[in-house]
Amino acid sequence: MDDRGRRLITKAEQALTQGNTTSAQLALSKLRRQYADAPELAILEGQLPFFSGDLITGTRQLTDLSGAENWTASQYQALLTVLVRYELYFPAVRVLRRLCTLLPDDVSVKSRLAQYLLQTGDVTDAISLLHTCIERDPDSPGLHLLAGHAYKALPDTEKAAAAYHRYIRLQPATAGSGYWSLADLKHYRFTDDDEATLQTAHSDDPFQCALLCFARHHMFHQRGNKKAALQQLHEANRLMCTVKPFNRQGFLQLVDDLHNVSLDPTSSVASHVPVFIVGLPRSGTTLTEQILAAHSQITTTDELPYIERIALHLMQRGQYPSGLAQISESEKTQLRQFYFEQACQYPVNNHTYFIDKNPNNILHLGLIRTLFPDSPIICLSRPVLDNASSLYRQFFSHGNDYAYSPSDISTYIQGFYRLLALWQTKLGDRVTVLDYQALAESPEATIKGLFCQIGIAFEADCLTFHQADSPVLTPSASQVRQPISTRNIGSGDQYAEVFATTTPSIAELTAMRDAALGKMR
Repeated sequence: MDDRGRRLITKAEQALTQGNTTSAQLALSKLRRQYADAPELAILEGQLPFFSGDLITGTRQLTDLSGAENWTASQYQALLTVLVRYELYFPAVRVLRRLCTLLPDDVSVKSRLAQYLLQTGDVTDAISLLHTCIERDPDSPGLHLLAGHAYKALPDTEKAAAAYHRYIRLQPATAGSGYWSLADLKHYRFTDDDEATLQTAHSDDPFQCALLCFARHHMFHQRGNKKAALQQLHEANRLMCTVKPFNRQGFLQLVDDLHNVSLDPTSSVASHVPVFIVGLPRSGTTLTEQILAAHSQITTTDELPYIERIALHLMQRGQYPSGLAQISESEKTQLRQFYFEQACQYPVNNHTYFIDKNPNNILHLGLIRTLFPDSPIICLSRPVLDNASSLYRQFFSHGNDYAYSPSDISTYIQGFYRLLALWQTKLGDRVTVLDYQALAESPEATIKGLFCQIGIAFEADCLTFHQADSPVLTPSASQVRQPISTRNIGSGDQYAEVFATTTPSIAELTAMRDAALGKMR
């Protein structure tokens, strides 16, 4: 494409971003007349459905483009930018493999491929590629940070810690990312050298300062210095509230809107059956996922975003949540097809069931029931103070903006249990509420009961799930490598003062939790 074509592409992109569809269409008309076969035009047209709210068509068009052949490196790179913008990581991997062929000596391309291999759960290949990259560019900080994340997923605490330390030495300006990553390694103990350097580490960036404070909190907690640990925890969360403010009113409005939803589920027939796991973050969703994945007929995937994308697709078309019952059977079929197209990019074909674990899908159980009436739905419930304090002590790289304020955590938990009560009323026993405390105190009986409730035959391997070697890409990676224990029951008691004045209170939230569990008895 010549300079004139590139100017028209830029003009159309800017017009679309600004919502000026008339100007965009004029530029597109000229492009279609003069550059009909140009990859740049195909990439732009692949984005058009997103601007009109049709996420499904846009996803399919961009995914199809990832199979294009005989493009130049710059054209593939332009496509890659768009794929990553819309979080289409499997097509991004395909494009990066082509770029590795075209640019075999470009370490940055290989490192990005490793990044998205890790994003799509291919940890082994990601580590192999990172080894190659580090051999060629041993002083690249980002490579060592990424390697640390990959080793954590295995988990290999020793190698992960070594990679994070290397990152800190190479990139002191953003050492907070490295120190927090060390703190987030479940079995890592901060050394005296760590303490000396962490105490003097500083950044002018509020985000990096927050990560340093989170890391210091965990360091002081390990050393039993409760006062210093709590001071650092409050400062970390104060800073994060400025970086990632919680849209409280938006969340409360969504909860209210969902209470007006009407459902019209019908039977669906599918060769693969998703098992949906929802719950508050830090409530045992990853643990439950690993228990189920030890079953011979069940495989795991990742925290899938596809139900959320379908919900957004319908919302932008005015069909969600209030119009959910009016979705036609043909539309339901198309939405299910899109879901399976996306989910089956993971290796699920040799299993009857696959797990879709996304805590935020508590918002969308009505949609799930509408599209997948035969699918089991498991909702985790952990003692409120334990769950709330665990949220407050955790940095989340994506979402969960409520987790940095005790009052916002309380508001969110209240909304969560309001939604759970709604779904229990509308869906009845299609929602299985799993009590984390019962799971910890009586694992065998609770696991057997869970399989009975979701209608899948129990297998003994599910009791020894911690011996599996599959990678885990969540903050709970290290915990799920151990047998279930009660050591975390009551872990929130030492933070009771933090939540002493929240509205609603911990006692009121506990009553909501008890009501949800009571409906299961």
